[in-house]
Amino acid sequence: MNIKRRGTRLYLYRSRWVARCSEHAHGYGLQEYIGSLSSDAQTVPEPLQAQLTAHELERLERDVCLPARRRAADEQQRAAHREQDPLWRIQEAARLLAEAASLSADRRVPQCQLDAVAHRLSQIAIQEASVIRVPTPVRTEPMLVALNAVKAATEAVESGAMGRAPAEGVRATRTYQLWAKLFEAVSGDDISLLRALQEKGFVKAKRGG
Repeated sequence: MNIKRRGTRLYLYRSRWVARCSEHAHGYGLQEYIGSLSSDAQTVPEPLQAQLTAHELERLERDVCLPARRRAADEQQRAAHREQDPLWRIQEAARLLAEAASLSADRRVPQCQLDAVAHRLSQIAIQEASVIRVPTPVRTEPMLVALNAVKAATEAVESGAMGRAPAEGVRATRTYQLWAKLFEAVSGDDISLLRALQEKGFVKAKRGG
């Protein structure tokens, strides 16, 4: 049985060989259409089951239905986790508050509204940070510290902690301004990490630039 995918549906065919006879001089392969089902079907529809052999049913169960059920279970688990997770709501609220702060310069917000927000914030249960004692390293490597800081910033952006950029005026955002300062500190033309490494011979300066 051959399975061909078109969009979100799977089309099933059987291949058989037609031997040569008096009507045709050469044998040829023929594909016979059986039926179709959705690519995310968790069970084989009953009308289609009647047209399939036990081996074909087993293959659909293994290759189509079982993976679809697993995907559905994973999606349901993620949805349940998201429903009970307060963190993404706080992150979204922080993003909206950042937008409100930039807009409040032209349209002031009543104090009572801010009091209501502060009241809700006071009701959030905060996880106490556990104190982890780390042995003081004999020698701190500034390059390693910088690398770990960049990785942490990348993870924060990917997780949505910074929110999303506004449709207009992105250069006025604090995130963009910090990125510009970081870029200048790493590879700027004046005093930067790149220039310092070039002066000490760790990095070769481009010629003709």
